[in-house]
Amino acid sequence: MIRELGANLCIMDIRPYFLHPEDHTHKIHVHLDPCHMLKLLRNVFSTIEVLVREDGQQIRYIEELHKLQKEGLRLGNKLKMAHIQWRNQKMKVNLAAQLFSSSVADALEDCEQELQ
Repeated sequence: MIRELGANLCIMDIRPYFLHPEDHTHKIHVHLDPCHMLKLLRNVFSTIEVLVREDGQQIRYIEELHKLQKEGLRLGNKLKMAHIQWRNQKMKVNLAAQLFSSSVADALEDCEQELQ
């Protein structure tokens, strides 16, 4: 829809607005909903079990961190079963936001560096 209206969100040719159809002197700016974007990103993480970086290295996923923490290791984040089985609560933005919090990122980084 954004492209059809004349806006472009591609980094190489960004134009986050389109001209008003009846008054071309007015720009209409496009704003993505951050809450919706977080939930969409969470959906990608849940449907793809392994993400692959540009260098070809596989990135193991949030479930592995949750399993590790369930076995007794706590890494200072709020990751719970509700974050893994989110489909019953898919409208809760806080679950998606906590999934991408700095504490979860730090825990994943620690696992990569310390535990391989």
